[in-house]
This record gives sequence, structure tokens and C-alpha cells, in this order.
Amino acid sequence: MKVAIAAEGKDFGAKLDPRFARARFFILVDIDHGTVSVRSNVDFQRTVHLAGTQTAGALISLGVQAAIVGQIGPKAFATFKSAGVRVFHASSGTVGEAIDSFRNGLLVELTSPNADAHWPQSDRT
Repeated sequence: MKVAIAAEGKDFGAKLDPRFARARFFILVDIDHGTVSVRSNVDFQRTVHLAGTQTAGALISLGVQAAIVGQIGPKAFATFKSAGVRVFHASSGTVGEAIDSFRNGLLVELTSPNADAHWPQSDRT
């Protein structure tokens, strides 16, 4: 199973990024094969409209079957659900901690979005 984790950095020590569509990076972990890759989200991070939908679509095209997020809006959530991608909540900690919690069945699977349609943008670069 390939899992995407919204992250502020590029490794397992990076903090989770609470903003799904505006996350700086996604760490992609193939749980079955032990492979890890990093994807920048710069293409969609500053998109004014539909950032969540576009980010979710890009991750789906990479074969993601689950996502670990802090906050996710209704459009991104619906995009994932329409593709059968499971969405799990982790509000704090590091990428490594989130993966350990996922592997141990400790993360709550979301049944609905947990953020409004428009997450406030910041001036982060």
C-alpha cells in the first residue's frame, strides 16, 4: 500500500504539515515494499482555486491508496473518496511517527472532511 503524508520537510524527521492542499511536500511510503520518495507540492501550493482537488488528483495518479493529513477540505476529500483512497488523521508529530502509528493501526480514518472549503493561505514560501 502506498501512503502519502503531508509534510513540512523531505524526510521522516520532518513535521507533519497540517494543511493538505498547501503542504510543502508529500512523503510517499510504499508500506509493502519499503520504498520512500518525496514529491514537492509547489505546483499546487499557491493555486488560488481547486488546490485540494489538484493535489489529491496528482497523488492518485502516483498510485496513492491512503493519505495521512492534518486538515482536509471537502473537495480534496471527495476526490480521494471517489478514487477509493482512504484518509487518516494525524494532527502533530513527525512523518516517521505518523507512519509508525499508521502501521500499528492507531490513526483514525476520516469519514468526512475536517476543514472548511478554503483553508487560509499564509505567506510561507
